[in-house]
Amino acid sequence: MLNFQKRKKIEGLLYSPWMLVLMVLLTGFFIYKLAGIVIKSNETNAQKKESLADLNKSQNQKASLIEALEDLETQWGSERAVVDKFRVVKEGEGLIVILNPDKNVENEKNHSKDNSLWNSFRNLFK
Repeated sequence: MLNFQKRKKIEGLLYSPWMLVLMVLLTGFFIYKLAGIVIKSNETNAQKKESLADLNKSQNQKASLIEALEDLETQWGSERAVVDKFRVVKEGEGLIVILNPDKNVENEKNHSKDNSLWNSFRNLFK
């Protein structure tokens, strides 16, 4: 009988309206914290993707630098680097500078048109 009364008292506390309010509040608190964890997880995944992209970029840059160093270790590569950087040539070699031909041709045409006597005379009557 005493056991039954203790059980009835415990059931009365568990099924009371105050306990229901407490359970709803705890559930709301846990849901709020879970939402915070999900947001942080998404931010962490985005940072992870950025870090992996930076890592891949760094690895590609490292590979290109190693390739450039290996190229510089050869005689031909070092000569090419000096020629590219300082614009020097060996004896017997020449240096050719290629300009954009479209702009040069247009400038020459415009310049020749402006200087001709006939064009300037004809422009007076336009």
